[in-house]
Amino acid sequence: MKSEQARWVVIARFVLVLMLLNAFYFYFYQPRAWFLPTSPLHGGMVHLILSMVSKTTVFVLNLLGFGAELSADLKFIYLFDSPITIEIRNFCLGIDVMFVFLSLVVSYPGRWQTLAWFLPLGLLVIQLINVMRVLAMCLWNIYQPPFWVDNHDLFNVVAAVFVFLMFTLWVRLSRRTAA
Repeated sequence: MKSEQARWVVIARFVLVLMLLNAFYFYFYQPRAWFLPTSPLHGGMVHLILSMVSKTTVFVLNLLGFGAELSADLKFIYLFDSPITIEIRNFCLGIDVMFVFLSLVVSYPGRWQTLAWFLPLGLLVIQLINVMRVLAMCLWNIYQPPFWVDNHDLFNVVAAVFVFLMFTLWVRLSRRTAA
């Protein structure tokens, strides 16, 4: 009977923390997240993520032999072999997906020692998925211009599957360390 009650306490805590975190993010933080800068902390985080995505994409493109250059504000990727310029906007950075991953993992109880490596690993992989998306969009526009594909939906599906798999792994890791 006590283990059944303990399970319900864990579930209730998980749902409550998840709801509070998401309410804070989606009602207070996210509406401002698509405009730069709203605060020094927010502007710095968005700039860091933008820098990672855009610089990594241009680096890989140049490494593969495709000429690419980055604008001074890091938001535009100029492709030498395409008349199309790729623009990276704030909502292209995957911040919402990263927050959903972070809130799921933080809401579910687990050891902090495991969380200390698991959370950064998941956030890094989400950004690598995002870099692959921007890279694929650049390559698509080099080989098949001018055709537009809804890369946000594709990214959201791939990232949602990744977040789901990582969350199930987090639950398994948490149960294993609790037992």
